[in-house]
Order: sequence, then C-alpha cells, then structure tokens
Amino acid sequence: MTHPDPTPQAENSEPPSAPAVLAAAAAYRQRFVADNLSAAPVRHLVVVTCMDARLDLFRLLGLEIGDAHILRNAGGRVTDDVLRSLTLSNHWLGTREVVVIHHTGCGLFGVHNDEIHARVHDATGADASSIDFLPFDDVVASVTEDVKRIEQCELLPDDLVAWGGVYDVATGTFTRLI
Repeated sequence: MTHPDPTPQAENSEPPSAPAVLAAAAAYRQRFVADNLSAAPVRHLVVVTCMDARLDLFRLLGLEIGDAHILRNAGGRVTDDVLRSLTLSNHWLGTREVVVIHHTGCGLFGVHNDEIHARVHDATGADASSIDFLPFDDVVASVTEDVKRIEQCELLPDDLVAWGGVYDVATGTFTRLI
C-alpha cells in the first residue's frame, strides 16, 4: 500500500528535531535486525509511568525490547485511556502484571488544574476547563490511587497483579510502595 507524500513544508519551516530524528532513524535502519518478537510482552508486564524524559525505564527496570508494554502520559496517571490500553494488553496480549511508577520532581506535582487552565488560556485563548489534568500534591497518594483504580476496574480480571512505587530522579532510587 502506498501513501501519498505528506504536504511539503514551506521553506525554512522544517520541525527543529526532524533532521536529527530522521538521521538517527536512517542509521537505525542500517543496523536493524528483525527480532521476530510478537506484540505480547515476554514478561507479561505493563508499566504505567510519566512521560518525563528523565525516566529511562529500560535501564531502571532491566527491560529489553519486547519485555513489557510501556504506557506513558503526563504524571503517569491511570486515566480512562490507560484502562483501555490495559484491558487490551491483558485480554488480547496476555499481560498479567501492572506496575505504576510515579516520580519525584514531576511537573504535575504541587500545581492545580486552575493554574494549568489559566496557562493554556493565556497561551492559546482556548478554554481547557473541561480537562482534569490530574495534578497531585502527594506522590505516595497518587500511586496508591492509581493502583486502586486498576484493581477496581471491572474490565480487568481479579487475578491481575497491580503494584506501584516512586522513582527518585535525584538519586536513581526506585521504592516499592504497594
């Protein structure tokens, strides 16, 4: 199947990261070797965590490509969309365990929805007040809340193991809470 070429960018309007990303992709392709892995993770594990660029989950958790599904979003919160993905991961791809990892220094820590709504409005003029950005003031409580949300989801089986912890970005320490 062929796809039409994307709309050409106007001169000098190339996305700032595009040259480096495309060069890295081309270099990756040159050394790529198909691994014959399936979409089902080998360790039957799902990691739910923050999109923060400082979290190197592969090294932190001793993961290799194909070991786990990794679901990332702002704050690593268990949203409706995370539950959708967990449901598919469990029922279609055989995952049996979920770890929720929040971290110190998160951008959602200590802020409130009204602050985020105001910033979005100031930058765009748009009203974001209908969005709960799920900020939090207590990282332990947020992990606990998110693990409970997984455990209480009627779409997930009772024998699904869910647990969580906090990663300290200053020390590299991961501490299990639940």
